[in-house]
Amino acid sequence: MQESFGFATPDLLFMRQALAKHFGALAPFKRRTPVWQLVRSMIGARTHDAVTEPALERLMRHWPYPPGIAEADPAEVLQHIHPVTFAEDKARHLVATMRWLGRRPRRSRGAMR
Repeated sequence: MQESFGFATPDLLFMRQALAKHFGALAPFKRRTPVWQLVRSMIGARTHDAVTEPALERLMRHWPYPPGIAEADPAEVLQHIHPVTFAEDKARHLVATMRWLGRRPRRSRGAMR
């Protein structure tokens, strides 16, 4: 749970504690970087998680860092994200987005990991 906004922190903490009391502690999970979360959101639109997650894992194995996707051919990206919904469009958009992000000035080193 992200608690970077101070205005809701007490409410979020209360809810988290109440849910943990009822359901038990939240199981550990792997947090992705913001760029990988963007990639997941892009390929996951109108696609079931059971299809999206393996597609994302294939992308992350082939391109360990998102800037590599910017250099890829959309057809190659398509091979890794198929069978997500609208895979051809998403492959093109993903490459274009990573290229656009690569042209943006970076605020800190490693921001695209």
